[in-house]
Amino acid sequence: PDGSVQEYDMRYSSLPAELAYGGFTVNAIPKVGGNVFTGSIFLTGTGSALQASNLDDELRAQGLTAEAKVRNMVDFNPVVGGPLARDKIWFFGGLRYQYTDSFIGGMWYDKNPSDWIYEADLDRPANADQLSYDLNVNTTWQVSQKDRINGLLMRNVTHWYHSSVTGTVAPEAGQQWYAPGHVELVKWTSTRSNRLLIDVTGSRYFHDFVRDPTDTSTRSQVVDQGSGITFGGLATSAYTGQLVYTARAALTYSTGAHNLKAGCDWAAQIKPDAYMTFSMPGTPAQCGTTGASRSECLAEDASYRTINGVPNQVTFYTTPWPDPQTMNPAGVYVQDQVSLNNWTLNAGLRFDYLTSRYPDFDVAPRRYVPVAEHFEGADVLSWKDLNPRVAISFDPTGGGKTARKAAASRYIMQERLTQSTALVVPTRASVSQISRTWTDRNSNYIVDGDPLNPAT
Repeated sequence: PDGSVQEYDMRYSSLPAELAYGGFTVNAIPKVGGNVFTGSIFLTGTGSALQASNLDDELRAQGLTAEAKVRNMVDFNPVVGGPLARDKIWFFGGLRYQYTDSFIGGMWYDKNPSDWIYEADLDRPANADQLSYDLNVNTTWQVSQKDRINGLLMRNVTHWYHSSVTGTVAPEAGQQWYAPGHVELVKWTSTRSNRLLIDVTGSRYFHDFVRDPTDTSTRSQVVDQGSGITFGGLATSAYTGQLVYTARAALTYSTGAHNLKAGCDWAAQIKPDAYMTFSMPGTPAQCGTTGASRSECLAEDASYRTINGVPNQVTFYTTPWPDPQTMNPAGVYVQDQVSLNNWTLNAGLRFDYLTSRYPDFDVAPRRYVPVAEHFEGADVLSWKDLNPRVAISFDPTGGGKTARKAAASRYIMQERLTQSTALVVPTRASVSQISRTWTDRNSNYIVDGDPLNPAT
């Protein structure tokens, strides 16, 4: 449980016109403080000593010599709330700290990750460990009898130290994910009368997603077809993030039996050009962001394929490159709910508008694209949709325990920065890797020839 959440509003059908997208939706409603200080602490954890095992001789005879099991797990969630100024300003905030560490069944660290043969170190079973923490505080200011302002601040960080490690991917070839994010939200609610309500919300959301090699990575990635094991290092690193600004406004008129609501929403979803896609055997600090500096890099911009230790293919990567883009979804809607006797009718109409584009940008020379490139910006999407919603329910007994419902609604599919617009950004639409057959005649594990010339 999250002690900072008052309740979860879950919807799965007959969604009103104020929501653009269909499907299952969850809205977490945060707790608010009051004139009395309150709080709670939630703590749980476990370890490998508390977990049973079903690994027996029969399973070992079939090749399973190690099992997946929890190593450590901790979940700590203290929360507290109360007044900052009695009858005027309140707060409620909390911390959530979570740590998990699990063994990966059937996988171990490589005894010598720098060579071309994977050899399991049976004294070091592979593990997948993850740390995350969230800090949040929700502040409420009762400006007047009719007006209230809420401010929500959230900070969260998730760190996967050995992500993507499986029974066929060694820890050295896994990924180290680092994903910090934060939210700032302000909401103004004004009760103009016992029937009329105004609410306006603005927010800013930032999320980074860093995928780097693990601390145990020492070289470029090798995929061995004979054993089916991927080892050595990481083939693809990436820095992807997005910045999202949103604004919403709504006017609600309610008489109890009749509820009318009209409003609008707008968002700017931005992927800055500082967030690049890499295919390097190290971090940008080690390998540079242009492909020029390789003094601290662990290996080449390449990955390799072998069969029982004998090379047969090399893949060269043309990254790093940026793919900046911006998307602006917006909508205007009106919805109405009318209750008469045992019948309830919900009707709404929503106009959705979405535009996207990518700006002018430059790409510096890279190892396997040794020329500078300039790309002109372009508008990509311009979509307009009119989406009606209608739902009707009938309570045959009037007791609220039984209802017969029918609905017909039109929704748009949610478009993301990684979808249609990303596919036409010139750097993404270009060739990002080239593969060459590799016959290592002198068995020195060095790729000869010119990777830019397939004839060599």
